[in-house]
Amino acid sequence: MNAAPSPQFLLASSSPRRHELLASLCIGFDVEQPDADESITPGTTPQDAVQELARRKYDAVHDAGRYEYVLTADTIVVAPDGCILGKPTDRDEAARFLHMLSGAPHSVLTGVCLARPRQNVYEIAFDATRVHVESLTETDIEWYVSTGEWQGVAGGYRMQGAGAALLSGIEGSPSNVIGLPLRLVYSMLCACQFPFDRI
Repeated sequence: MNAAPSPQFLLASSSPRRHELLASLCIGFDVEQPDADESITPGTTPQDAVQELARRKYDAVHDAGRYEYVLTADTIVVAPDGCILGKPTDRDEAARFLHMLSGAPHSVLTGVCLARPRQNVYEIAFDATRVHVESLTETDIEWYVSTGEWQGVAGGYRMQGAGAALLSGIEGSPSNVIGLPLRLVYSMLCACQFPFDRI
């Protein structure tokens, strides 16, 4: 059962997957798309980068003080060679990303920022999941790229769609790979005594 929209909670994300995941906690919320810089400074560790991106999204929220709670998140994929993969810009880059991920485990990290603007406080944390991709043939990659699922998603694949056919297993949170680590978010909300029964 989903809660009715609440003027007290804002999810600052344009991702339909994050909307669905947060709604599964029976929290009502408004939605805003933050216009934040998503570039990553060379040499930044994946753990620091993903938390910094989540914080930038919070900083980009317009008039955050209207809300008691503001939640932002950002997800990156770290290839086996340590390269950070964002969202592919075109089909060729999506195919290149899949070549990089083929046949070896990689990491998916999501940074989460939970803020209470009226109290001028926020907490930032991240979750990491290990994902195993099968050894992909050119036919596999061409087929998947043709589905269009790679658009707008870090690493160029969606675990909850046709991309599941490319994976052999995961270690950690499935919701983290989709874009919002629910166990982490729930724990952060509990730590600040979030009133689940009233929001």
